[in-house]
Amino acid sequence: MQQCSFLNDSSRFPKLIYGSTVLVSFLIHSKWLVLIISVLMCLNALSVRFNIPYRIYTFTEKYFLRRRIKILKKEPVELRFSYAMAGVLIFLGFLLLHFTKYTTFAWIYILIVSFMLFVACFIGFCVATLIYVAFKKFLESARN
Repeated sequence: MQQCSFLNDSSRFPKLIYGSTVLVSFLIHSKWLVLIISVLMCLNALSVRFNIPYRIYTFTEKYFLRRRIKILKKEPVELRFSYAMAGVLIFLGFLLLHFTKYTTFAWIYILIVSFMLFVACFIGFCVATLIYVAFKKFLESARN
């Protein structure tokens, strides 16, 4: 299985940025900011090059802080699935805000997704990664 190099702490930083931005969009009630975040997260699923907070973090780590960087080997599909799932969930919140009259429910849903991003950031437990691993094991057991 192909693995990509991903910095350990920097995998949490983009989730902090996106979770904070979704929280700010709730506080100012901006559904368009929710749409922008969902599009950015879906772009992150395409390539790490589109992950702007990750690139900012690695740049500051490497050139300004000059820290020793801990490299974590992860499957690229796992990272893509994680960002794609979060992007789709946030986009679903935007669709609820824009096309339904249940805006209170939609904002609660968006806060729950933001909470899941914060859990992935601070605790290191990502629900999307757990779903990916379970789905991968299920497919491997189905082959055998």
